[in-house]
Amino acid sequence: MRKKLIILLSLIILIGVGILLRDLPTNFIYASDEDFAKPELCLGTAIGLYHKSLNDLFNNRIDLITSGKPNTFIDKLPEIDSKTGKRKPCESNNVTTYCVAHESLKKYEAFLKVMKIHQDRVSDVVANVKPAVTIEQELEAYAKRQQLITREIKNAKNALDLSLATYHEFRSAYPMHKKFETTLSLLEKYRDNMGALRNIINMYQYKFIDVTTTKCI
Repeated sequence: MRKKLIILLSLIILIGVGILLRDLPTNFIYASDEDFAKPELCLGTAIGLYHKSLNDLFNNRIDLITSGKPNTFIDKLPEIDSKTGKRKPCESNNVTTYCVAHESLKKYEAFLKVMKIHQDRVSDVVANVKPAVTIEQELEAYAKRQQLITREIKNAKNALDLSLATYHEFRSAYPMHKKFETTLSLLEKYRDNMGALRNIINMYQYKFIDVTTTKCI
């Protein structure tokens, strides 16, 4: 049950990322996930790294929750700072939806910022693509680039909303899932014990000729 739940959630996230990445340029530069905000990267690389970074964030928190080691993560909101009246920064192992949303929104804001930089460019600074031959081709390439950026900004917002909603549902359902597993395990032990008791009882004779006899049949 636990493995099926984790696999299902992972598939939802992976399918979402796959849909988002299907139309991206193929000129991908190998870089760290957190490099997506660097303006010098080409557009396709920035978009791909952003979605991978967000996917890794959610997978990390899911792995902590399902690790079976509650001492390795924090599952409560950060305390409020008495001086500022605001909540203290989230720890990297805080699995609350509040902290995951806070961290993912920071990534999303950085993504929007770098997309604005790419929108102001006619083409990639770093890209292994053939330059347009004519002005018409240049304008067509620029229009496609703008359409891609606009679509990806919208997709990124939808993907973030879906991921946070799915993660919140997972956090709510997983404790009940664990309790169900515990209950199921107890019922299985009860069943096995009853079967063992029945086998012991079956060893004794229980038919008698009548109430006055002392001889078992």
